[in-house]
Amino acid sequence: MSSQQQAQPLLIVGSEAFDSVETPTGRADMALGGSASFVSIAASYFTQALVVGVVGDDFEAHHMARMSDHGVDVRGIEKTRGKTFHWRGRYHEDLNNRDTLETALNVFQHFNPIIPEAYRGTPYVMLGNIDPKLQLSVLEQTKGARFVGMDTMNFWIDTAREALHDFYANPDGWFRERLFGPDVVITTWRNMVSRANRGVQRRGLQ
Repeated sequence: MSSQQQAQPLLIVGSEAFDSVETPTGRADMALGGSASFVSIAASYFTQALVVGVVGDDFEAHHMARMSDHGVDVRGIEKTRGKTFHWRGRYHEDLNNRDTLETALNVFQHFNPIIPEAYRGTPYVMLGNIDPKLQLSVLEQTKGARFVGMDTMNFWIDTAREALHDFYANPDGWFRERLFGPDVVITTWRNMVSRANRGVQRRGLQ
């Protein structure tokens, strides 16, 4: 039996997107991006990945195949009329810092994740960098999860401050959240939040 067959599945709720990225050494336009896409493909090397998300009618079969060819369960991805979420940014020399040049939520603006009944008992859940209100909604739908990871980004910190406050005021949102990776923006911001005061403060203050 393979290690993937032995491992318990991971439910990923987040964005499938197109990224247009500039770096000091090159650029890519309308490449497959989004938190759910990246996490699901990475997770597929270790376990069964189940994805819930939304894409537009410009998300073609070969884009979906990039995930399904890795064994990712894409039945939870809804396809609707409109354009897929698009992010455009420019990375600096150290690649830890980047400038967001454009964020077009498109169909993602109306994303309302309804977790399929077959997925609700999944023991491990990863919340991609979606609206904090939606992250709370997923927590409500996956009460039996043993471990929940969560990601966010400066877009939500800047535009959904009150919802982030509500997320951290929720015991599940705070105590079941985990931070991974060297995201400088999020790490700096997270250092300002204490368990005694879960209010969301301004980024950049130490």
